[in-house]
Amino acid sequence: MDLSSCSELNENFERASKKQKTTINFLTSEIDNLIEQVESCKRQIENEGKSITDLGKDVMNQIKNTHTKFQQAHKELHSQFSKFGKTIDRCFPNNEEKLLNEKVKISENIVNQIIGEHLFREGLVDVGAIFEKEAGIRLPEECKQQFIELHAICESLKRRDVEPALNWCNEHIARAKQHDAVDEKELDDLRMLAFQLHKLNFVQLLIQNDSKKAIQYARDNLQPFADKNISEIRFLMGSILYSGRERLIKSERYSCLMDVSQWDNVLKMFKKLGCRRINKPMESPLYVAVNAGYQAIPTLLKLVTVTQNIDIGSSSDQLAVEIDLDDEFQYHSIFSCPISKEPATKDNPPMLLPCNHVLLESSLKKLARNTKFKCPYCPTTGSLSDCKPINL
Repeated sequence: MDLSSCSELNENFERASKKQKTTINFLTSEIDNLIEQVESCKRQIENEGKSITDLGKDVMNQIKNTHTKFQQAHKELHSQFSKFGKTIDRCFPNNEEKLLNEKVKISENIVNQIIGEHLFREGLVDVGAIFEKEAGIRLPEECKQQFIELHAICESLKRRDVEPALNWCNEHIARAKQHDAVDEKELDDLRMLAFQLHKLNFVQLLIQNDSKKAIQYARDNLQPFADKNISEIRFLMGSILYSGRERLIKSERYSCLMDVSQWDNVLKMFKKLGCRRINKPMESPLYVAVNAGYQAIPTLLKLVTVTQNIDIGSSSDQLAVEIDLDDEFQYHSIFSCPISKEPATKDNPPMLLPCNHVLLESSLKKLARNTKFKCPYCPTTGSLSDCKPINL
């Protein structure tokens, strides 16, 4: 949808909204007048003894007139909203079916597996079990239990309860130490998560104005992390002088401890590390596929409209046009050859030249022609045997 369409849609919405308000005010006024006339008739009959027949005719005529006005007002309002609806249809054409391509084969079983995994990942255990049965799939029991556990811990963190996450951390730290080849980075990440969880607990004690308990908690739980977090621990110790919610908020130096984003950051850290421990991506594949596809649809629709070609992505593993996605959907580095402008693929990888410049293998072969070649960006010469493929 372009800017002119947005402007047209906004103008039509404003007109429809204005018409709705004026119609409501008009109808309310008419109803109030009708009620007042009926009440007046009632008083005249009771107090003045006037004929109910004559007054009744006047009231019925007023009701008929009001009914006619209601019909006309409804007709005008419906006409305005009908125009607005047509504008919506024009600005948001329902032509996504143009992107359907029967030549592209998608495994129904894989799609069902992804949907089922998403349900268990979101903690929808009952729904996931029903879906498994109806779709005729069976997810590994271990996988389901792992997702259920991670979801339960995430929910506890949202409730400001760090104990389940701490228990999980301690368990996985012990497991990591048991391996013959200890992954030091993984161990450091687990310890950092544990430290951040203890820090949140410590801050909760400060907020409760329990300085004595906070000091003891720091000795028992923060001190073991002093080798890599001594500066932050010293900062936390200084905050004890400002224990209590109001004092922390007013403190220029320590008010940052009240920032609720700390909980969000720890939750994100746990989700990332938790999913990595079970060899799963942090975000649901279903979520990623749907949102990335949603961003790609406008560009692909324009391509289909211009070229009248629905064979998008059916002949290769690449689309015919570049799609700009948000940073959250960027998972791999992409190399584009400075000579051919083509992106690297498995069959055409980037090659490192002796001078440390990089070209695609196809471009390199054209330069070399089975002999020595000169780098197009510097005076260095070399041969194909001197070049090495780069894995991004």
